[in-house]
Amino acid sequence: MMHYVVGETRNQRLRQHIVMLTNDEPPRASINALRAAGPDASFRALMTLVRDMLDKPPREWTVSPNDALRALVKIHGERSGEGAEVFLSALGDDRPEIRSWALHAISRSCSNRRMAGSVPNAILPAVVEALGDTHPWVREEACDCFVDVHPDWQVGLINCLQHSNPLVRCTAIDALGGRGGQDDRVGRFPDAVLPMLDDPDSRVRATAAMSLARLGRGNDRVLALLRDAIQGDDPELRTSACAAVGDIGSAAAAAVPDLMACLTDEDKVTRRCAAASLADIAPAKAAESEAACAILLEALEDGGMPAVFAAQSLGKLGVDAPSSAISALQRATTSDHAFVRNEAKNALEKIRGMKR
Repeated sequence: MMHYVVGETRNQRLRQHIVMLTNDEPPRASINALRAAGPDASFRALMTLVRDMLDKPPREWTVSPNDALRALVKIHGERSGEGAEVFLSALGDDRPEIRSWALHAISRSCSNRRMAGSVPNAILPAVVEALGDTHPWVREEACDCFVDVHPDWQVGLINCLQHSNPLVRCTAIDALGGRGGQDDRVGRFPDAVLPMLDDPDSRVRATAAMSLARLGRGNDRVLALLRDAIQGDDPELRTSACAAVGDIGSAAAAAVPDLMACLTDEDKVTRRCAAASLADIAPAKAAESEAACAILLEALEDGGMPAVFAAQSLGKLGVDAPSSAISALQRATTSDHAFVRNEAKNALEKIRGMKR
């Protein structure tokens, strides 16, 4: 019992030093204490601090976890990778918030060691397993972490396509479709994903179709799988498929009835993805649809990035754009959001140019 009390007291002192570390001028005593403790003890203290804080509302937090992590990584420098394994145990926590933050911490702790190929051996297998987490935003954080710490993340993701967990395969496929640059549209990414259209898992097949559509490799098989996903019972897949089918363009005309049906979907994001893809595939039909136009105009009024995407879609309606869309775009040119203003101006120029 005495050893537990002593260890816990030391942990508490380190936590107090971590809080002091995020001051504008952190005390030298706190910096020295954490440096002397080493990355393992420092990160362990930070992990317990984060767990305690996530039990409280943010207004009661004593420090920003990310600010504290950033400061600790700076203090421990190249040695920060040594303490990264502290966060591995948190990947088994019941709370997705903890799992997500632990992945972020691993990424920050190990990213400086990636190029040297000196990421601790236990890290990459654990991050690969996290690619199959049951929560989508934990999987997304795991993917970011994988890219940050893997010395050759592209090859690593391609290797993950053979993983036994279908969710790991899905996450890897999705990342290959979303992170590839122009060179990868005709290179190894599509070639690696193409065989996944025959995967035994239906979700993997649908994800492969979405990825190939984004990579500009849409074909009849891809379109059929996307339509199946749009018509299916999985709301997450339906939303993603609605967005991906628009990347195929006019060749995806067969999906227009599916998209029209999704304009009344109970999920707002699904409705917006369906309306946007309708504008990509059949702009005249999108312009004729009161529901599609209303959805895009609502997104435009919301501001932020939804308004940016809505403006782009409205611009594609061209000569068929209704007067209500033109009026809304004119109002959007005075938005406080620079991207919204720019896209609204571009949309109006496209519409007016086509009307001449």
